Amino acid sequence: MPTYPHDAACATSGFPPSTWDEIVAGETAAQREARYATAVAVCATCPVASTCYEKRTDGGGIRDAVILPDLVPGWSGNEWVGLDPFRKVGHGTAGGYKVHRKLGQDACTYCLDGNTKHEREKTARRLARRAVA
Repeated sequence: MPTYPHDAACATSGFPPSTWDEIVAGETAAQREARYATAVAVCATCPVASTCYEKRTDGGGIRDAVILPDLVPGWSGNEWVGLDPFRKVGHGTAGGYKVHRKLGQDACTYCLDGNTKHEREKTARRLARRAVA
C-alpha cells in the first residue's frame, strides 16, 4: 500500500520541488501555466494525492491537483485567491465550495468558510428586503 510522502508521484517524478510551488520568482505567466499543467498531470497519477491534500500546511502550492494560495499575514478572511486549475474558481468562495461538491469532494476549510459567509449575507439581504416591505 502506498505511503505518504514516500510514494508521492511528485517525490518520484524527477521534477524539482518548485514545480509544486504556487509562485516561482521571475517566471512569466506562460511559464507558470506550463508548470501548473505539469504539476497537475503528475498529481493525477499520484497514489497518495488525497492524503497530500489533507496534510497540507497553511503554505500554498499544488496539492491533489488543486492550486492552494499562500496565506499572507495581515490579510483577512477570503481576500486571497487560490485557483482550481481546471475551473479557475477561487478557493474561499461559494463558487469554490460548489466546485468541490460537483467533483464529489469534501469542501476545503476555506471554501466551507466562504460558502457560510455567502449564505449568511444572502439571508441578511433577504431579511432586510422583508423588513422594508
